[in-house]
Amino acid sequence: MRDIVIKRIDVTTQAFFKATRSMLAELYPGQPQLDRVSFDRVMADGGVELHIACVDNVTAGMASLVHVRKLGGHVCMIEDVFVLPAFRSFGVGSALNEVLCQLAKKYGSSFVDVLTRRPDARAFYLRCGFEDKDKNRPHFALRRYL
Repeated sequence: MRDIVIKRIDVTTQAFFKATRSMLAELYPGQPQLDRVSFDRVMADGGVELHIACVDNVTAGMASLVHVRKLGGHVCMIEDVFVLPAFRSFGVGSALNEVLCQLAKKYGSSFVDVLTRRPDARAFYLRCGFEDKDKNRPHFALRRYL
């Protein structure tokens, strides 16, 4: 078993920015590339925590925990999960999800949401203990484009 270490990124160095931008480009092909000003703005906002997974001291993946305090309670979502192809099937994605779920619990959230369009990602999240939201109540995902 390889050593997987999850770290929260608090200091946004140029190296972490470049690594994040590269992983997001693979995760969201065809989307405009992340620029440094937007990255710094999101990181300074406090509503998004970026976590990286290191395997044997090499960056292997990343994930974000988005958390918002609402009148109905604390809402947490896992976003931007990406594991480099060379590190898939080592448990990196599962380790990232577990750490982010524990953080959400620590923040007082009773659930963590995740959205995906990819069937393989859905299967992965089901293996990690997630379940379809509409299992317990009807759920409608709506969007208005501006």
